[in-house]
Amino acid sequence: RGGCEVQSIVALNDVTSTLNLCFCPFMACFISLSEGPTINLGFGGAFFNVVSPKCLEYILRENFENYEKGKLSRSFQELMGQDFAFTTDGDLWKFHRKITVALLNRKTVQHGVSVLHDKLLAVEKLIDDEAGGIFDFQKMAYELIMETFVKIGFGLDLNGMGNKNNSSFAQALDELQSLIHQRFDDFFWEIKQRFAIGKREQRIKVLTKVIDKFAEEIIQAVKDQEKMDRPDMVSRYLEYCKSQKQPTPTGRQLRNFVIGFVFAGRDSTSAALTWALYETTKHPHVAARIRQEVNTVSHDRSLTLEMIQSMPYLHATIMESLRLHPSAPENFRFAIKDDILPDGTKIPARSLVMYSINTINHNDNVWEDPELFRPERFFGEKEPSPFSFATFNGGPRTCPGKSLALMELKMSLAFLLRRYDFEDATGHDGDYQWTTVMSMRGGFAVRAKRVEEAS
Repeated sequence: RGGCEVQSIVALNDVTSTLNLCFCPFMACFISLSEGPTINLGFGGAFFNVVSPKCLEYILRENFENYEKGKLSRSFQELMGQDFAFTTDGDLWKFHRKITVALLNRKTVQHGVSVLHDKLLAVEKLIDDEAGGIFDFQKMAYELIMETFVKIGFGLDLNGMGNKNNSSFAQALDELQSLIHQRFDDFFWEIKQRFAIGKREQRIKVLTKVIDKFAEEIIQAVKDQEKMDRPDMVSRYLEYCKSQKQPTPTGRQLRNFVIGFVFAGRDSTSAALTWALYETTKHPHVAARIRQEVNTVSHDRSLTLEMIQSMPYLHATIMESLRLHPSAPENFRFAIKDDILPDGTKIPARSLVMYSINTINHNDNVWEDPELFRPERFFGEKEPSPFSFATFNGGPRTCPGKSLALMELKMSLAFLLRRYDFEDATGHDGDYQWTTVMSMRGGFAVRAKRVEEAS
């Protein structure tokens, strides 16, 4: 390309095509070879897709203050409101970020190990009850992580695993995400949202009431528990606001706090666990090696945080699965002022800058044989840059729940593969369900046999 200026791609003349590009690593990588690592998507210089780790680092870290979430984050307000760490900017974001980091500290992760172990024992019983029959592991994973996170964060047992009559919230949350995701294809979603125009926005209002009811029940249950072994997240949130001499959070703010944490804690980790198991069914030698590593380290004892942190191949497998299947496949920022990226691309003020995590994680300029599942690429190596392995984001907005998520993923996979051989019951083609997270389309039907029975 002789110069640095990025050319418009005239074929991409609508938002749907633009977003399809962001979600398609093959198309974006192919176009970036001819158009450069930052693609102007044909909106008069106002819409860009970044697939270069160098440019991504500049946006997320080096010039962080110039790029904000902006108004597009309001499309998620039914999930997390407009006053939560994942949807805010500036001083409000800094305030909520401090709370989030404080709540998801090492003590929380350590406490989560015992909670998750108890929940995994319940999963073990459910799998045994299937007696070799087919079941949806993705559904089970969502229930497991949901139960675990609510117990870790709020000290409450939902007792919903395997209970078909106790899934109204989960179903509402899943449907709500799908409908919110449709807003990205609609130029007029803000108007429709404000006046509840159309079936989609009307349905969102109905689902939001289900979500609100769940949050209210959580908050009330926490208030009703006068004695707890440890402070829950709601109490710690209120105490933090008081210590910072901030106004007492309103009922709506508490609701957003609860749902924001539940959504962030459930969906990304559940999807990631499902993809990790999927990859081990496709690569049984990987499952066998993990099982050997777990048995060598644990000696038939219950897993501890120290144990799972001393299993390098397990860690490498999780990382490779997260590279191939990032739970959040894309993200965005708005430029506050005119800027120039390291590759020379001019970014006008108020431009929407998309960055496709999925594309970066599959970029053959960054990764050798990027479509191959090869845990060895992470085995014994220093953790890659968060701007070339972008699953957890990078810079000041790095995922605050990374340590908790990795603990849940590694412990769950170790626990399950130690006990069972899993088989993909229908030969899933690996197709995605595109919402705010990247889950498996149609779920993941599996059979499970006890290791001693399988051998």
